[in-house]
Amino acid sequence: MYGLRHGHFGAMDYFYLAFTPTGGLNDLMLKTKFKPQKKFYLNLDVHSFSSQAPLFDPERTETSIDKQLGIETDLYFTHQPYETRTINGGYSQMFAEPSMELEKGGGSHEKLANWLWLSLTLKPKFISMPVKK
Repeated sequence: MYGLRHGHFGAMDYFYLAFTPTGGLNDLMLKTKFKPQKKFYLNLDVHSFSSQAPLFDPERTETSIDKQLGIETDLYFTHQPYETRTINGGYSQMFAEPSMELEKGGGSHEKLANWLWLSLTLKPKFISMPVKK
């Protein structure tokens, strides 16, 4: 309801609040989740981004260009070795197309665009009350 795009348009936030293609955005995505061990999850998300509307070369306005903007892959994990500790991490890579440069108004689709992160969450129990049955 309030524009939470991070969970839907990839972890790199290429299409977050600052930039949305003028003609709208298509996101064909494949999300997978594996559980190789009891307390370990591995996720792989692949997003194929394209413009909903035709894109035109700004120098030759009658010439349309490929609507495909790029492909983003997000590989991330969750490991909870104990109830009070969780480790999350991930790696994302954007494979931009030349049309991304035109749509964003600059940059280079040939430059490496990636994102690596790691998070540790601690939830200590200070007081434990017995439950009456």
